[in-house]
Amino acid sequence: MKVLYTVISAAAALAFAAGTSVSIYFESGLWYLIAYIVLCLIFFPLSGYLHELGHAIFGAASGMKVGFIKTNMFSTSACTVSPKRSGNIKKRLITTCSGGLVINFILLLWGVIALCIPAVNNLFSFTAPASIYLFILNAIPAEYASGKTDMLVIKEAAKNEPTAQVLTAILDIQGELATGTNLADIAEERLINLPQLPDDDYNFAMLTSLRREYYLAKGDRQTADIYYLRLRDLGYKTDDFKN
Repeated sequence: MKVLYTVISAAAALAFAAGTSVSIYFESGLWYLIAYIVLCLIFFPLSGYLHELGHAIFGAASGMKVGFIKTNMFSTSACTVSPKRSGNIKKRLITTCSGGLVINFILLLWGVIALCIPAVNNLFSFTAPASIYLFILNAIPAEYASGKTDMLVIKEAAKNEPTAQVLTAILDIQGELATGTNLADIAEERLINLPQLPDDDYNFAMLTSLRREYYLAKGDRQTADIYYLRLRDLGYKTDDFKN
């Protein structure tokens, strides 16, 4: 499915770029067309960083810290999200995830406006092709090898699906820790009374890691080792969850 979604996104972006190229050529000539193509190529990798910047801006506005892991031109990018405080986590998570889509849509819209309004030089539509590609790619609720799309995380949180319940519980605890609460003082049922997730769900691995840290903080090394061995069986190292 990843290949199909990538093809759909790329086809939409190329269709816009091709139509715009024809328009620019007949209206302004070859040199303007070359400039447009060069600007599109330059903007394409930059658009991934702007997408992640959207997450960072919306995250900051909702009390979430966003860290960049990687940007990828041909699949979803990835970032870390950590709350600066607890409370209202689901709404803040949805807001943060929406940031990249909103930035892509704004840049897409600007490109269309630049193309359609005579007062604006149509060269400025160079922001649209890459933005169309990333917007469609991330607006489809799907999971790629690189991770879940923004829309899939939003959908899971909005529907309060089990994986989202676990994620919001983890983030809420992390928010309390960020404001100075000791992990050992967290009520045990907040880590235990949660939906059971399949082993291949990354949120299951994060919860397992947090449980290990919790029992270490409580001085229960025997229980902590059970969760450590579970992580190792899943192929993870404890360092994988530092962020």
